[in-house]
Amino acid sequence: MMTIFGTMMAMVIVIACIAIIASYVMTALGYMQCMKKAGEAGWKAWVPFYNDFVMYKIVGLSGGLIAVKAVYAFLVSVVLSMSIMYISKIGNYTDNYLNNTYSSSSYRTNTKKRTTGIHTNYVNIYPPYDLDDDDFDEEIISDVMNGGIGLSIASTLESVAAIGVLVVNIFFAIRISKAYGLGGGYIAGMILVPGIFILIIGFGKSEYKGNYVPKSKEVIQ
Repeated sequence: MMTIFGTMMAMVIVIACIAIIASYVMTALGYMQCMKKAGEAGWKAWVPFYNDFVMYKIVGLSGGLIAVKAVYAFLVSVVLSMSIMYISKIGNYTDNYLNNTYSSSSYRTNTKKRTTGIHTNYVNIYPPYDLDDDDFDEEIISDVMNGGIGLSIASTLESVAAIGVLVVNIFFAIRISKAYGLGGGYIAGMILVPGIFILIIGFGKSEYKGNYVPKSKEVIQ
């Protein structure tokens, strides 16, 4: 029987998957049109990571920057997996402990009897657990703490990689806006809501002008 933790995690995973797929489709559609304008085959837009590589080359960025996104994607998957395992582990420990505690005969020693009509209820008067209980031993505490430490380290690394991705995205926003003859509003849009603005650039009337070269402030073919 699925626990409340399992249900919550399943909902989070489903919502996250829908959001990721929607974002990917929007980006791929925009990339496809941008690539066609630049003379590239549209199918390249649908290949993960390779589509970014091609777009970086189109706007004059180094294709090697894709490594930053690859590392970030890897760390995101690691953190997601560890989070699911960690929350599931805590949920299982909690459920097992409560089931063992409330089903044991000792539970009634922690309650007082209340009779209403023909029904007799046991009302809890203090937490029905004992810190010395075998189900709440040091091994479980250590296991949970170690999992939390590992998750914290992975999350920190993910945050550092996320900063790197943000920097790359800012440079990409500047380059793609200039390469397609667009202004500062598109730069801001590509930074804040890239999924929408890549569609506007791709399906809009803008034309590919060539790689943007910041030093000369010119667009070359």
